[in-house]
Amino acid sequence: SIVKCDKAYMLQNMAKVTDFTKPIPRGDMAELVVRAYENVTDFYIDEYDEHFSDVTSDYPQMAYALGLMNGTDDNTFSPDNFTTREAMAKILLTLFARVNNESPMLPNNPTSHFKDFDTVSEWAKPYVSEGDNMGLLNGYEDITFRPQDLVSYEQACVFITRAVKLRDAGGKTQWLSHACSHT
Repeated sequence: SIVKCDKAYMLQNMAKVTDFTKPIPRGDMAELVVRAYENVTDFYIDEYDEHFSDVTSDYPQMAYALGLMNGTDDNTFSPDNFTTREAMAKILLTLFARVNNESPMLPNNPTSHFKDFDTVSEWAKPYVSEGDNMGLLNGYEDITFRPQDLVSYEQACVFITRAVKLRDAGGKTQWLSHACSHT
């Protein structure tokens, strides 16, 4: 199915994408999260260090400067590598916290209702646990998360739209549970 996101601005620079069911490369993921962050906060990053030597787009540098994504090593971003579901969990929790000027609130003893939680990498367990508890991460009908599966453009749009904020009276984020509709 094609997903319509209320925040379609996140995809406007990705005209080259013709199949949203294909896995999203890290470079495009960086663009999505930076554009979501900028739109939600009205803060546009214009100064950042050139940290990665393997990118031509500014978005990976910006995502790193904002603390939304890391490289695959000290000077490498690997923009053509794909994003796994467990990596997406970390990106989402970080984005959610960052737009509220907070750090991710991660459990000391991560747990999850997903049957395959034991297959989540140790570094990702707190993010998957908290994302599950918050209702940010959905699994599959068989109650699995499939942490090593690749995230498609479509899934990234849905995940990020869930993490994008609406301001309530207190200025904190509320979930956009209605943000995506399938047609």
